[in-house]
Amino acid sequence: RRPIGLVPGVTVTAAFFEGWAAVPFLVAQQLLGDSGLMIFVILTTSLQQKLLPEDEIARANGLNQAVSGFGMMASILAAGALAEAIGVRYAMMIGAGISVLGILPLMTRHLLAMRDEPLATAPPASAEAMIAG
Repeated sequence: RRPIGLVPGVTVTAAFFEGWAAVPFLVAQQLLGDSGLMIFVILTTSLQQKLLPEDEIARANGLNQAVSGFGMMASILAAGALAEAIGVRYAMMIGAGISVLGILPLMTRHLLAMRDEPLATAPPASAEAMIAG
């Protein structure tokens, strides 16, 4: 089992090195972080498609994209301002710490106890099926 703090730990380690010595740590962080992100996106999208009614999936995906895009833009602007104020090295350390906090919502009792695939919601019966049935 991979420790929760591996990717942020690699980023913090990179912050202690100067110049090209930090590059291997930054590359490792990018590879580990991107692979973890893709696994998360695939699992959440699959769960969303299973649990939401078919006519609500597009709206949920749109909302996810809008919130994600706004959050990314806000975090990039904040990280740039923070790096200007305190330096890139310390901004990277703070960013790594914040990324660990992003895991906390996934550590809820309900998600950790989930061992089986959740049951899909029954699609709403159409008017024609109700009349015919």
